[in-house]
Amino acid sequence: MNAGSTAPAAAHRRLNWTNTLFIASAHVVAVFAIVYMAAIQFSWWSLGLGLVWLACSSMSITGGYHRLFAHNAYKARGPLRLFYLLFGAAGVQNSALKWSADHRVHHNKVDTDKDPYNIKRGFWWAHIVWIFYLEGEGDEPAGVKDLQADRMVMFQHRHYVKLAILVGAVVPFCLGLLWGDPIGAMLICGFLRLVLQWHATFSINSFTHLMGSQPFCTQSSARDSFFAALITLGEGYHNYHHRFQTDYRNGVRWYHFDPTKWFVWSLQHVGLTRDLKRTAQEKIERARASVIAQKEAARVALTEKASNAKQALADTSAQAKQALAETSAAAKQALSETSEAAGALAQSVIEPQPAVVRSKNNGPTS
Repeated sequence: MNAGSTAPAAAHRRLNWTNTLFIASAHVVAVFAIVYMAAIQFSWWSLGLGLVWLACSSMSITGGYHRLFAHNAYKARGPLRLFYLLFGAAGVQNSALKWSADHRVHHNKVDTDKDPYNIKRGFWWAHIVWIFYLEGEGDEPAGVKDLQADRMVMFQHRHYVKLAILVGAVVPFCLGLLWGDPIGAMLICGFLRLVLQWHATFSINSFTHLMGSQPFCTQSSARDSFFAALITLGEGYHNYHHRFQTDYRNGVRWYHFDPTKWFVWSLQHVGLTRDLKRTAQEKIERARASVIAQKEAARVALTEKASNAKQALADTSAQAKQALAETSAAAKQALSETSEAAGALAQSVIEPQPAVVRSKNNGPTS
């Protein structure tokens, strides 16, 4: 999931002032939107419109930009594609063409320097900082020839900024006129909703590459996170998604929280979606069994390593004890010999010596 231009290698990074200033300003205005509702004018209609805009633009990113355009996980009719492209533009995460190009690079080069939001560069880089940098102006998206042949996608790509302003701000402002709160409607839909949606989307790049489980694949940093699924309409089952990219489902179990999956599945019954791609259950179970086997092998290897380390420690301890015992015995022997020598010396000192008597003629007499 992404929202900007691909981050280049460190040596060639240049600050993208457009993204930086707009994102910073949007956060400031989002805070003002809260102040506006609390202190100036509060309208349930404006708040309700904001929730509708949040749902529509979020679904356009998850079901449209991500699963339809980036991964071709299913096919969609014209009206649904138009909905995705309009509200996707309102999500201000770049055009569907550029978003898909960056996302495909992420999957192909995950956890490498070529990954636009490489988690190995740190949490904040993957979450948002990468958007503040660009590779080069005028670069055409690569690896998306299928989308470049789509007239609707290319129309949105060429007019992305105009559509973002129109659907993200102008339409909410006009609707707000109906209940006398155009400013509030624009602030809530255009900025507060936008910032909340951004950080929900960004959590897939950051949180789900750091925290969670890896039941299907351990070859990348991608993880499954129920919390992330809650705030992204089901995108949090990221480990499964990285293993089976073209499956229209992220939450593969029926009870997994994946509103995007339910939305896409439901629309096939009214003819708006078709050819929903599903990974065969046997393939899923094989992937799960492979990971279990890998984890078991790692556990056994770790147990053996710990056992070997324990044995080595025991051997070292026994050798140390033996050496200490030998040293102690030698010290005792040396102390005993020293003590005996000292006793003999003391005895020789205190024993009386024979008296020597000198005669008158100065000769010794006994």
